Amino acid sequence: LPADTDSNPDQSYAIGRLKIILAIPPGIDMVETPELVLVNGVTQTAFDAGIKPLDTIVGVSTIDGAFQESTMVMNLDDTFRIISMTIAHARENGQDEIEVEVNRLLKGYYK
Repeated sequence: LPADTDSNPDQSYAIGRLKIILAIPPGIDMVETPELVLVNGVTQTAFDAGIKPLDTIVGVSTIDGAFQESTMVMNLDDTFRIISMTIAHARENGQDEIEVEVNRLLKGYYK
């Protein structure tokens, strides 16, 4: 995204992609916006694991990688369904965590 030259000409933004391990249940609330599903709220445990409000979940998997699904371009109901399927698969295999892949807007500065 272009920098807002009126406020700070050296400021810019980038999208970062992170993988975060979350306990089951993951402790996140989500909200649907036009063309995106955003993390809207998190428990302290989820926040400590690394997920933040306004992150966009783009993928979910079990820790062992046996179950992996993309959530890109999904609505809230489909994203929730995929996360629920991942949790069920993890529990069936004795796991108590899942991995989420998120996009995060990162603020940067040019020097």
